[in-house]
Amino acid sequence: ETKLNNDKSQSINVVGDWIYYINDSDKDYLYKICTDGTGKTKLNNDKSQSINVVGDWIYYINDSDGMYLYKIRTDGTGKTKLNSDQSYDINVVGDWIYYSNVSDNMYLYKIRTDGTGETKLNNDKSQSISVVGDWIYYFTKPSNTSGIHYKIRTDGTENQQVK
Repeated sequence: ETKLNNDKSQSINVVGDWIYYINDSDKDYLYKICTDGTGKTKLNNDKSQSINVVGDWIYYINDSDGMYLYKIRTDGTGKTKLNSDQSYDINVVGDWIYYSNVSDNMYLYKIRTDGTGETKLNNDKSQSISVVGDWIYYFTKPSNTSGIHYKIRTDGTENQQVK
């Protein structure tokens, strides 16, 4: 066990020799640090949430700019806004970002990693999104219930309760 930094670190993603994280000690900005504790680097000046590192890109919710989806290269360059919806709870798989659209009643959406092809997938308030194969698992809490788990195909078909 080795201490790597003194930051309050959250939303940790480890890719290769790098650890990407949100630094709660520094206004929720994105950082990276080598797995040996060297090379700590600040990557943005955005209050960030829900990071997913895929390939050379970090996908995140930019809370400094209305909770919209953004991506930035793992070296801190190429920051790009991907949508104009308040977004929550992202999950990036392949060329798609799955998320709860806060602007549309927390319904489940997907959008390509280049910002095109935004598609609504359901009419449930969706949270705790997890994509496994061709299925998206999510949790919804209708009024007067303790909550229900569902799964839906990544194309928006076959929505069903998970028992």
